[in-house]
Order: sequence, then C-alpha cells, then structure tokens
Amino acid sequence: MPAVESRNLESSRMALLRRGDWQVFFHYGQLDASHAQAEALDYEVFLGGTPISYDPGTVGYGSPLHTTYFTQGLAHNVPLVNGHGQVPWQPGELLAFDADRGYVAARQSRYRPDATAERELHLDVDAGGSRS
Repeated sequence: MPAVESRNLESSRMALLRRGDWQVFFHYGQLDASHAQAEALDYEVFLGGTPISYDPGTVGYGSPLHTTYFTQGLAHNVPLVNGHGQVPWQPGELLAFDADRGYVAARQSRYRPDATAERELHLDVDAGGSRS
C-alpha cells in the first residue's frame, strides 16, 4: 500500500492532514445531492489506528434513525446553529490547504439560510502531543 500523505481531495470535497501517526480527515462539502446529509465541515481524528473523534456513519436506510438522527448535524462533528447542521447541501469553499504546515480551512457561505460557517484545522505534532 502507498504511504498516507496530506492531500486535498477536491472531487470528494475532503482534505487529509497527516503528521507522524496522526491523521485528520476534513469533509468540507459535497458536489451533488446524492447521499447528502448535514455533515459539511465535519472532521475525524485518528492516532495510528485509534479513532479519537470520528463520523459514526449510518444505519440501514430503512431505519427511522437514518433520517431522524444519522443524516442530521447532531450525528456529526459539525458547527450547529440552533441545534442544526447544514441545510441544504452545498459544495463548500476550500480557503487554504498547506500540507507542509498541517493546515486546512474551509467555508460554507450558505450553511443555513441565515448562517455562514467556517472551520480551520491545524495539526501540530511535537514531542508526543498534538493540537487540532
């Protein structure tokens, strides 16, 4: 397998930061409504194979929990506006990506009808510690 490295995956609206054993996945938007859910600006953090913060995915599409919980902002690590995540889906805008510095920032200018949201992540790994 090829080594995992920091990169922006624009076609899936995701970015990956990698420093040492730390990895941060940042989902900053979507390109179409297929599988759309309130997950823009979501991130996941892993130390080696151990999840520190991750997206739980979903249950079977036939389950009421799929639409009432798993597709909603509360099920994701996203900014909440009055308890709600993004609606409707948007592609998002990557503001900055710097693999060498371990930095990524993105914006959803129409996060909700009355709100804009931005998030920036900086993976700074030193002698056993990190900041995100």
